[in-house]
Amino acid sequence: MKMFILLFIFTVTSSWAQNNCTPLNLITQKDSPFNKIPVFDQDGLGICYSYTASQLIDYQLMKKGNKDRIVHPLWGALKFADSAKQESISSGTTYYAIKAIQDAGNCHLKSFDEAISTWTKKTNASESEIMGLVEKLAPKLGLLNTKVHQDVVDEMIAAAIEEHSPYCSTNISWNQLMPELRSLSLLSSRKLLSNLVLPVCNKPSRISITNPRFNLPAQDEQWVPAIDSKLDELNAPIAVSYCARGLYDESYDGVNRKTATTPLGVKPDCSNHESIIAGKKQINGKCHFLLRNSWGSGFHSSNTDRKCLCKSRKTGKFLDDCQEELHNDGDNIVEACWISEDVFSKNAFGLTFLDKK
Repeated sequence: MKMFILLFIFTVTSSWAQNNCTPLNLITQKDSPFNKIPVFDQDGLGICYSYTASQLIDYQLMKKGNKDRIVHPLWGALKFADSAKQESISSGTTYYAIKAIQDAGNCHLKSFDEAISTWTKKTNASESEIMGLVEKLAPKLGLLNTKVHQDVVDEMIAAAIEEHSPYCSTNISWNQLMPELRSLSLLSSRKLLSNLVLPVCNKPSRISITNPRFNLPAQDEQWVPAIDSKLDELNAPIAVSYCARGLYDESYDGVNRKTATTPLGVKPDCSNHESIIAGKKQINGKCHFLLRNSWGSGFHSSNTDRKCLCKSRKTGKFLDDCQEELHNDGDNIVEACWISEDVFSKNAFGLTFLDKK
């Protein structure tokens, strides 16, 4: 009986792989919203969930007629932290970030950019570089006694900057941000960001999107058909929660599926992450999904020997199956990479999407 069941599962899976995974590429479609949604770089800041949430929202709104993006990823992270009553904006989920924006309303991208530019212009750092430092520093300074001497605070700030700098661009003037960094001995990172943006974001507007949904297939073999069918049904991107370590090692199996006696769990070295899936096609007999990451224009060092979708910086033309030597050559950016079904069947633990209607 057990052999029959195993054979049945293998047969269904093999048949599915041969007869499904019809090609879809939402990035290269004519007038794709992704033409106006950049490849983000979270730069060590743990808000991948909000980058995916903002992309799902903006994609749908542009499909409905919006001409450009309106959701800033940091706004989604801030509203999630507010709703979860957590002092850090790092760590969250796409589903609840979307729900938080639905409930609180949206601070328009232009207004948020206006506020955050107060920091970016005087430091010559990106918003993710700044918030990455703030998130690292806030918990450390928050443990200090309020009467501690400022020299101690400044020493801790200097140490945090030294630790953070290798992951940042050059020529950043962190000293221009010292008043804000010092205030982290009294304020959480969430409160510091709120104080900056709320004066210009005091009247959030409601957004008209469909409700988010969360899907959690129970077994490894159910994941690939679930992703494939959902992409076909929606003709829109979906967010996937998964173990990022699977990108480095395709043999890695990071998820322990729920059984009758054990709960769902992920391994300690899983590296929880969320990204956008924006397409699918078969490569060498296996379904590959087009993963749009938030690790910058080169995707990541993990895409060695991986086929990706590149885009010319000069012409805007796409080059599919772009090989490693073109990923970071200065002339192209990596829009997304084709990731094998094996990575997701063994490492995915959530799908988030917006309802079709």
